[in-house]
Amino acid sequence: MKKYFILASAVLLCQAVSAKKIKLSVDMTNETVNTTGIHVYGDFQEAAGFQFNWDPGSTAMLPEAWDTNVFSVIIDVPAFKIYEYRFINGDQSYEVEFVPEESRVNGAFDDNRWMYVDSTGDDTTFIGVIPYSTNAPIGLHLVVFRVNMLMETVSNDSVHVAGTWQNWDASKCMMVNFGDSVYKYHRYQAYLVPGTYQFKYANGKTTADFEYVSGVCAVNSEREVLVTGDMLLDPYNFGSCLVSVSENEFASGIRIYPNPSAGNSQIEFNDFGMEHNVQVSDFSGRLVKEYYSTGNSLKLENLEQGIYTVFIRNNSAQEAALKLVIQ
Repeated sequence: MKKYFILASAVLLCQAVSAKKIKLSVDMTNETVNTTGIHVYGDFQEAAGFQFNWDPGSTAMLPEAWDTNVFSVIIDVPAFKIYEYRFINGDQSYEVEFVPEESRVNGAFDDNRWMYVDSTGDDTTFIGVIPYSTNAPIGLHLVVFRVNMLMETVSNDSVHVAGTWQNWDASKCMMVNFGDSVYKYHRYQAYLVPGTYQFKYANGKTTADFEYVSGVCAVNSEREVLVTGDMLLDPYNFGSCLVSVSENEFASGIRIYPNPSAGNSQIEFNDFGMEHNVQVSDFSGRLVKEYYSTGNSLKLENLEQGIYTVFIRNNSAQEAALKLVIQ
């Protein structure tokens, strides 16, 4: 059986500079509370001073004085790490909650909740009162932002998301990944109220690192989302309206060579499509060339020095985006 562990209490070592206090709370209003109490477990427990990770009975949550249906615990764990956890109505692992897809680390393969501890401030980070087996506090919605960085060299400052809900602060909302090319951020600091929000991703943490977005998903060169419920956003490629296209079968059958080149390159198609529309955009997203092909190859000619994105669409409506470097 797969074991999971969560955040714990105080670190038994001396108060480390990298430690951070986190408050976890769960609303049991709609549940019959088990006589053995409410617990939380995860891979944070040992770091927080408990003996074992994923120990279902060691990290008890106590009722709040202001609402005895709300159970909370404050843990002290090292910062700048991802932690996985779950709430338990009882003290046995089989009594663990069902976690909705939007809150999961990785769907059916890892269905724990997760959080990233992103500061060492003296304050206590409050995750929010989450009703048992749901995504967000009552009246608010969980939005999981995702971007695919497969075609990018990720900044040493990591990837961030910014938008109208937080005054376009490119350094505030750091995204993390779980061993793949998709970076994620969920709004545990301030879940979103229903409404329309604009946002962008940044490969770094300054406004100069913002992506330039053009195409069908762009609104005034920005992305936009209408929040009406809990949402797991599509992992668009950075600076693109295409979703993870570099990993699909169509893209794997396309070859651009030489790459890098001195200005002229060849595209070979192996997707059995009869026609291809090829658009070449510069680093800012400006369309610089457009080609149409009815064969299995195409020449890209007289491109100036720079980094380009080559968008390709065949007559079966398959799409791909590939990077081309001109030296």
